[in-house]
Amino acid sequence: KKVIDFSDPIYKGGVVLMGRTDEIGPQEEASGEAYKDFDGKRAGIRTGSSFEPITFEYFANSEYSYFDSDSDLITAINTNKIDFFLTDEPVAAMEHIQQSSVDYLHEPIMDDDYHFGFQKDTERSELLQSQFNEFLAKYKSEGKLDELKYKWIEGEESKKVIDVGELTCENGNLIVAVLPDNMPFSYTANNQLVGYAVELTLEFAKEYD
Repeated sequence: KKVIDFSDPIYKGGVVLMGRTDEIGPQEEASGEAYKDFDGKRAGIRTGSSFEPITFEYFANSEYSYFDSDSDLITAINTNKIDFFLTDEPVAAMEHIQQSSVDYLHEPIMDDDYHFGFQKDTERSELLQSQFNEFLAKYKSEGKLDELKYKWIEGEESKKVIDVGELTCENGNLIVAVLPDNMPFSYTANNQLVGYAVELTLEFAKEYD
């Protein structure tokens, strides 16, 4: 926050525990602290992620193994190399839909909202931040944010495409930094950059030319 200005939340989620479906068990029977049952079991950690200190804090008695990607962590779960790992709730929801062998505790270990970041203390970035928050409020009130969430997390794979359409660029160009492997927010599929945050960015660009 000292060096970046943030938008209002684009997604409200949290940090959740993901493991094998048979060990996660029925969600209606899970208590708010069901994650404590995994302390002492084998934990996977994505290298260099913010989940590392959280894993250390909540699972002090576990063994730790490091992996370079979420797909590597899922593979480690399915091959019984680890018992669980921490990840973002939308990522866990998407992985569970794609692979029934893995599931997650729906009660987050901690809440975690997601935002866009803007360059700090410039007239242009302050305007963009204000415009984006206005757009986000309108998009949310019209129910389009929920539609976007459903599309990229629970929707059919065949419909997870983006129609760039016509961009007039009358008010200039935006330079946007994204992660290329951050499902469901921004990732590459069929040689196209897609995802929840990518489509949200394009809709904003269309709204303000």
